[in-house]
Amino acid sequence: MDNFGEVAYEGVSVYNDDDTFPSNTVDSLALKDLEEVPNKKSGMGLLIFLSAALAFAVTGIWAQDLKGMFTSSGCPPSMPSKISGGGRDWILNDDGTISTKLDPNLVLGAGPVPMILVPKDSPMAFVFEDNQSLMDGEAVPLVLSSSKNMEADGKLGVGKLFDDEMEWGGWEFITSTVVPSEKAVLVELVDDNFLKLVDEELVLDVSNWNIAPFSTVNFVGGTDPVAYPTYAAGGGRDWVVNEDGTIAARNDPNLVLGRGMAPMVLLPKGSPRQLVFENMDLLAAGKTAPLTLSSPREGMGVGKKGQVKMYECIPYIESGLRASEHAISVRFEDGNFLMLDGMDFAFDVSFWKPVEGNTVNFVSTSG
Repeated sequence: MDNFGEVAYEGVSVYNDDDTFPSNTVDSLALKDLEEVPNKKSGMGLLIFLSAALAFAVTGIWAQDLKGMFTSSGCPPSMPSKISGGGRDWILNDDGTISTKLDPNLVLGAGPVPMILVPKDSPMAFVFEDNQSLMDGEAVPLVLSSSKNMEADGKLGVGKLFDDEMEWGGWEFITSTVVPSEKAVLVELVDDNFLKLVDEELVLDVSNWNIAPFSTVNFVGGTDPVAYPTYAAGGGRDWVVNEDGTIAARNDPNLVLGRGMAPMVLLPKGSPRQLVFENMDLLAAGKTAPLTLSSPREGMGVGKKGQVKMYECIPYIESGLRASEHAISVRFEDGNFLMLDGMDFAFDVSFWKPVEGNTVNFVSTSG
């Protein structure tokens, strides 16, 4: 897997009020965002899967109700990755955008920038503006003191992807994202351990309590102090506020809060976060070309978040916006499919659902 912490990723501009995904859209794409697990007495944490790109980033095959083909004895026969009639059909537009044929008014765009765990020495580590006041017991906005892209992005902070809590079983949650500093959330340090949203019973939580690089971090709370305890210590809700401005996982102080990659998603055509590609003439001619961008920011491109993963029998690769030198090369085949160069992986709309905010990744079904 790529060492994201060492990649010169220049994060695409962050979300403002006008382009934040509405909570009902996120809810429709929640994709098992939360699962019930034993309470803290069992020593296990809340399993939380809040990124549609990370959760079920695969396949429109389900949209054709083929899941029944999978049995306990194994996988179905190989099928071509170039399956038409759904989420793998694309239109190259004259303005440099790329639309899904499921809804030509939806184009490839930049998704929200997640908060993740990164190595403390990573260039993507967050350095917060006022950790001292936080340690002194004051409520503090999670504003960054510096940013790799301060000039381009303006001052940044950690905020909410949507305003209202979503529910799963006995748990409530809000997905975190990088926002302009004026939208940063207010937090307070509780029991010198938990980072709690002011006026909300939600605390900072590492997804799946998997204290490892690149795990996402969001805001989670329980609805019952015994069955679903918000203040559950011993896992992914324990934090150390450092004097150097970083915030570390107590169970691995070498990992701190930081900035992840924005996934590729569907957005309305004309959105300020739509992706405008540089090499459309080459793609239209059927040639291989790198997916570098002219907008929303030059020097960026569409890349891979990591290596091939599996969901059931389906191999897939998550998309991520990266520095242009890490952009993938693709071919536009049969006037319809966007295929990774040298790999039988097709651009795929998750679940073949043409919904604003839905993720687009690279999927193979050829076996």
